[in-house]
Amino acid sequence: MNVDLNSVYQCPMTIVVLGDTHIPSDMKCISDDAKDQIKKLSPTIIFHTGDIEKPEVIQDLNLIAPVYAVRGNRDFLYWNHYPAICNFSFQGFKISLFHGQGDFWHYLRLKIISLLGSINPLYILDQIPVEAKDAHILVHGHTHFPFVWNDNKRILLNPGSLFIEHPKKEFPEPSFAVIQWDEPQKMRIEIFYKTTEWHSYCNKEFDRKIFNSEER
Repeated sequence: MNVDLNSVYQCPMTIVVLGDTHIPSDMKCISDDAKDQIKKLSPTIIFHTGDIEKPEVIQDLNLIAPVYAVRGNRDFLYWNHYPAICNFSFQGFKISLFHGQGDFWHYLRLKIISLLGSINPLYILDQIPVEAKDAHILVHGHTHFPFVWNDNKRILLNPGSLFIEHPKKEFPEPSFAVIQWDEPQKMRIEIFYKTTEWHSYCNKEFDRKIFNSEER
């Protein structure tokens, strides 16, 4: 699925990125507190990285802003409802949205790693979908571990999960991310997480110049 956001939106634009809502298996619904925090940001659109499980989740989020969602490994009951990957273009950037579980062997490998210890969040670099190889921004979920990383060729973003994990997990708090375009060639990515209140986990600014097209 390819979407040209330029035909509908312009700067400033705010994209809220969330995923792994796991409703109803891990929480009954997205909390009013989380929805209120998202509403405060006045998102232009929302990205969901998959593991939705219940389609009503997307309908609920659509009341806040238009939602683009991809399927995760837990979305087998509604496999045809959502694409495996969405590619977006905006202001010269290519953004790829996918879940990140990879094929069966990648999925099994991650399960074993998670049982043995901590997960390297950059494992996704081994299994980037072919359609996303040339993306400037790779947005994925699956690991429930929020982070922003870049190597001057691409940005890797995981918003984490919106439910409270087991306290022994590496990142047990609920979290989501925001991509903010205030100017066409500059963006800011921020991740929010909640303890008793919502806090900023990280906040990074990026300039279009960091991407060297000759090396891509």
